[in-house]
Amino acid sequence: MDDLTPADLLAVAGAVLPGADLSGAGFARGGSHEVVLLPGTAVVRIARTATAAALLPRRTRLLHELAALDLPFTVPVPLSQVITVGDHTAVALSWLNGQPAPKHQGGDPKQLTALLEALRTVDPAPFAHLLARPHEYAGGDHWAGVMLDQVVPRLPAQWQAEGQRRIQAVLDLPPVEHSLVHGDLAGDNMRWDDNGHLLGVLDWDLAQI
Repeated sequence: MDDLTPADLLAVAGAVLPGADLSGAGFARGGSHEVVLLPGTAVVRIARTATAAALLPRRTRLLHELAALDLPFTVPVPLSQVITVGDHTAVALSWLNGQPAPKHQGGDPKQLTALLEALRTVDPAPFAHLLARPHEYAGGDHWAGVMLDQVVPRLPAQWQAEGQRRIQAVLDLPPVEHSLVHGDLAGDNMRWDDNGHLLGVLDWDLAQI
């Protein structure tokens, strides 16, 4: 899809959220979406590719399911239906308060542990059909081959043996009970308050079992 200008982005956001005040809007770009930021109110995700557009309804339904769970943090709640505006597919989501952790800092380890434990206790069966395939971002069932054949050879020579060792160590791990994982717990996808308490987790596109 062609790149959208700020005016184009605002036009889509206005169609998704009729009557919303767009005067203070900001913009961000993700791997597969353009994002219109309406601080304190909403974010509007606009698919940048045909694949992202096709996946947006499923990913939006997943957010409805996650929001209904008793999680100890907030997740974005859909504020609109997924709609098509011209050639573009978009949805409005609730704004999550807080700030991402400073660069190179992942947040309080105890709270991260609690986050992972909360996800582990979720029964994903009722919404498994809305989740991404395991390792969808890295070849799915063939992830190990992708890592060994395509990623490791691109590493500096002195790190390749260690890369192979680590991949094999993962393959050798004993089976564990299936559970829900976020799939992309990068610092930008978590929101913290000024006291370092986790408030919310966003971008569940790669959530998987």
